[in-house]
Amino acid sequence: MAASSGCVCSWGANSYGQLALGHKEDQLLPQMVKNCPDRIKCILGGGGHTAMLLEGGELLMCGSNNKGQLGLGHRRDLTKLVQIPDLPPMQMVACGWDHSLGVTPMGDLYSWGSNMYGQAAHREKIITKARKVETFLGKQIIAVSAGLRHSLAVTGDGKVWSWGSGKRGQLGRTPAHGSLAENSDKPEMVDMPDGVRCTKVAAGAYHSAALSDEGILYIWGCNRRGQLAEGIFVPESGEGKDMELTPKQIDPSVFGDRRVTDIYSGWTHMLAVLDDGSVFTWGRNDYGQLGHITEDDKNATQEEQANDASEYTDENICCATPTEVPSLKECRQITCGSEHSLAITADNRLLAWGWNEHGMCADGTETNVKVPKQVLGLEGGSPLLVGSGGSLLLCV
Repeated sequence: MAASSGCVCSWGANSYGQLALGHKEDQLLPQMVKNCPDRIKCILGGGGHTAMLLEGGELLMCGSNNKGQLGLGHRRDLTKLVQIPDLPPMQMVACGWDHSLGVTPMGDLYSWGSNMYGQAAHREKIITKARKVETFLGKQIIAVSAGLRHSLAVTGDGKVWSWGSGKRGQLGRTPAHGSLAENSDKPEMVDMPDGVRCTKVAAGAYHSAALSDEGILYIWGCNRRGQLAEGIFVPESGEGKDMELTPKQIDPSVFGDRRVTDIYSGWTHMLAVLDDGSVFTWGRNDYGQLGHITEDDKNATQEEQANDASEYTDENICCATPTEVPSLKECRQITCGSEHSLAITADNRLLAWGWNEHGMCADGTETNVKVPKQVLGLEGGSPLLVGSGGSLLLCV
């Protein structure tokens, strides 16, 4: 895929047609997507659906649609990109497992798809066409993120809002009457510390994160994979903390007292970019999604590393300490899938690492990739944009 030709390539899982190739066969190496429009602003995906946002605000989608997550008014899967009709121009988009969110240039929030847990912030369980979220009337949304079954947003006053599934504390609210609300279809403010103004949010499977305008990171929710950066919870012994119900500040000393400038989240791992361009990762690492070799990896035999058959325990497949990945310093763009990640380097190489069962790392195999590795099949071109979903990749 060459930037000069403006072509789009896709690879990875394709069970629902999410690669926009006109069929449903997985692809281990990049394949060119035909008839893509120009002026692409961003590309991203959910559990099995894909979204392409154009600079003019038009939104194109394809893939899984069993919950209406394509916003087309029906529930049939599509193997090619189709523009969403009757939708106002969008400024930003987010995709969860089976729901979608869009924000207009004026800061209005729209949602569609599954609402089984309240993640679309409406009353109906399935919304097949985009609908405005009335809670935010009069407020401007400046950032949004969609997780597995919950959603996050930041308003212009720096407040963080959450809705959807909350059984693991991912909504970040003090329990009412001593009980933790499992689901909420009404966006409410997260219990951030007084005076904190946030600019960005990132939603995982059962955890959430927010970044303040001072470059301080706050995380809450489930900690069973060390994603809260405070030790690994061990159910058998009760050691460690299972969850945080309200936002917990990550001590800046963990990052060498540098400011965090951007945050990304997979289902169970986190990634932070610092003001000097360095990248830190932490959380679950059984597929190599952290991009750094653990002691357990070093001790495994070559055969075990090849087939991922070693018997790991939660304690040694996870890393609760944010750790720098040197090969990712000063990357131009980064994206997290469910259990894998990609980055475009300063010298225009596209790197991928982590879960590779369906070829998401584009090395021609289905073996998990432990450290960032250059994507094959894009020789002769310079990647401009990269996006990922649960198990798919798209590149422009």
